[in-house]
Amino acid sequence: MAAAAGPILPLKVHVPAEGAGAGNVARSGCSHYERHCELKATCCGRFYPCRRCHDDDPQRPCAISMDRHAVRVVRCCHCRLEQVCSEECRRCGVRFGKYFCPTCRFYDDDTAKAQFHCDGCGLCR
Repeated sequence: MAAAAGPILPLKVHVPAEGAGAGNVARSGCSHYERHCELKATCCGRFYPCRRCHDDDPQRPCAISMDRHAVRVVRCCHCRLEQVCSEECRRCGVRFGKYFCPTCRFYDDDTAKAQFHCDGCGLCR
């Protein structure tokens, strides 16, 4: 897949503490969530760290909110492979988030929030 036109928003990157273990990778994300992928907005074709970053971007080419349920493509923050939504990268194997909801296309490494998908409201809480 070709990369979408437009700027690539900077992601915050945290390096694991020394001695944190060889299996750990740097955490990426934004001020809203810690995750290892960017979501491709179907409304404008741009990649964003999360739907809130999309909606807060004053330079986005669309005037609508990002539909999290419509996201079909993510881009790995580590190897930059664009791919269908999944739990981990097809190329480098990094897990995009410790919590993943395939319905909401929601990824997050901060499991202290005790996220879960609510079928009643159709969102992760």
